[in-house]
Amino acid sequence: MDVFDKFFQRYSYKFPKGYPDMNNSDDILLLENILGKLGINLNEMRHPFSYLSLQAQEIGKEIINKLNIPEEDIKGASKNKIIILTDIPRQEIFNNLEKLGYKRETTLSGSSAGGFIAPNGTQIIHKFKSLVAVGGAGIKNETTFVDAINNIIEQSTEGFIDIKIIANNKTLLYKKVNKAVSIGKEGEKKQWKGDVLLKTEEGDKSISIKQDGKFRWEGAITRYEDLYKKFLSKAENNEIPNLELKPDLENPRVLQMWNPNNDKPYGRIFIKDLPEFNDSEYLKSISFGKDNAVIVQRTFSNKDFSYNENNNQLKISATKIITSIDDFTPEDFPVLEFERNASKATKLTGVLGRGIILRISPQTQMLRAGEKANNLVLSYDDIKNIL
Repeated sequence: MDVFDKFFQRYSYKFPKGYPDMNNSDDILLLENILGKLGINLNEMRHPFSYLSLQAQEIGKEIINKLNIPEEDIKGASKNKIIILTDIPRQEIFNNLEKLGYKRETTLSGSSAGGFIAPNGTQIIHKFKSLVAVGGAGIKNETTFVDAINNIIEQSTEGFIDIKIIANNKTLLYKKVNKAVSIGKEGEKKQWKGDVLLKTEEGDKSISIKQDGKFRWEGAITRYEDLYKKFLSKAENNEIPNLELKPDLENPRVLQMWNPNNDKPYGRIFIKDLPEFNDSEYLKSISFGKDNAVIVQRTFSNKDFSYNENNNQLKISATKIITSIDDFTPEDFPVLEFERNASKATKLTGVLGRGIILRISPQTQMLRAGEKANNLVLSYDDIKNIL
């Protein structure tokens, strides 16, 4: 049985035809979500301009001429669906598409912002080129880290370098590093938390790279699948206090988590005080994983890397380093967080696949929320009997 047989044996039931129809935008979006979980970026497999139908090519040529977009940045999601792949601000692209007389369609699949439909029926969406190329802002940060290290190693006459990572709270030193390697999705399958391996004379050293500001410990839908499904089902039936679920009027695929007391959507819903969050071994598992990764927080730029040829050492500036639970601040400890993510909305009915995701996140956002923040905070004790 080859890899394609295995794929269709496992996932064919999800598609109406038993296989993904590449001319069906809903099938493409579903396939994109499945492949994303397997570490495959479907955006990198988009079709070239010549793949588009003749009528879609007509619209593509108009976009090329009027918006000054290179032909290589006009891709085909399907025969009649154009992707404008550019880092030009989305609002600027949308404003120009409106000037061309195209119709705005917020429910168009393939992009959280929806897209446009041309008079001849061609669909148009926009994706940011830089994020597609590296898989997202978080992975772009990891790529900056890895590339900077490997570029310095190539300059070293020794074939290796020492690396000192310096933050306000502590310092890490790695001797004789000869390569930095991105771990990717393969590490997730092994329940690793690291994003990067440093190859050293003492063996591989795993590092989890977190951007500055808000981050997550891990996506939690798989780990808390039963709670996730029950919570949304109860919310759909108005059984969770102070919570309703309503379709977004601008994008009906998305369910909004609604506050009936002020008639506004919640920004986030937090569930705190799960019993396992007080277990040190559990905290270690969601923080450092089986690879015992150290956590280095920083949104890296070139100025954070300083190489000294005299001692063959690369200094890397970091915001924070976490090597044990003792390094946690109160804000670092975890909560469950329901959050709206329109890019995950693939269906128009039910509560699953409607753009509500679940994460294990640090408490930062919950604790810092001011009076104007429209968040719902629930204790596990408040809802365990309901679920």
